Amino acid sequence: MGRKPPFRTLLPQHPLKDPQYHHLAYDIACVYAMQAKSVEAVKWLRESAVTGYHLYPRYTRDVRLDRIRQSPEFIQFVAEMKAENDRYRREFS
Repeated sequence: MGRKPPFRTLLPQHPLKDPQYHHLAYDIACVYAMQAKSVEAVKWLRESAVTGYHLYPRYTRDVRLDRIRQSPEFIQFVAEMKAENDRYRREFS
């Protein structure tokens, strides 16, 4: 079968309450994105966002996400993050 991807070994070491979990989830998303696996990448982007990684500008600028930028799931995700970002700006500006 081969080796497990490294994140399958790392992820169990970061329980959901770990303050660094969202960073690991984002890194996993980037690995999938660089492999052009948009469904898996967006799944992990959503996980990172839900657990604390609400960095809309990062999603729009990170070159590691370039290979999935045109996928429908990524476009939808970024639209949702932009709406959230805009709402926060209106509320807290």
